[in-house]
Amino acid sequence: MNINPTDLLAELGAHQPRLDGAACRANPQLMDADVKGTALPTAIARAQAICHTCPALAPCKAWLDGLTPSLRPYGMVAGVLVRPGPQSSSGGPRAPKNG
Repeated sequence: MNINPTDLLAELGAHQPRLDGAACRANPQLMDADVKGTALPTAIARAQAICHTCPALAPCKAWLDGLTPSLRPYGMVAGVLVRPGPQSSSGGPRAPKNG
């Protein structure tokens, strides 16, 4: 399924919750640090720790779980690292296939 960028942004905006008090708003670059798979493990752990202590974690997780994989934003979202490519049911990258 291909979706053009304008439709994708409209779809994401239509389903994006307010997430009042979201901790990621104070440090958005940290939440996007590993989109390309190049961030240090300490940066990923820090982003995940921010998510796990966030007052908006529950509605953020519900929002992420309600999105189809093609509409999920990349980066740390609801304590889950979402990267480009095939996604597992947990929201993380699928393990590479052997052989």
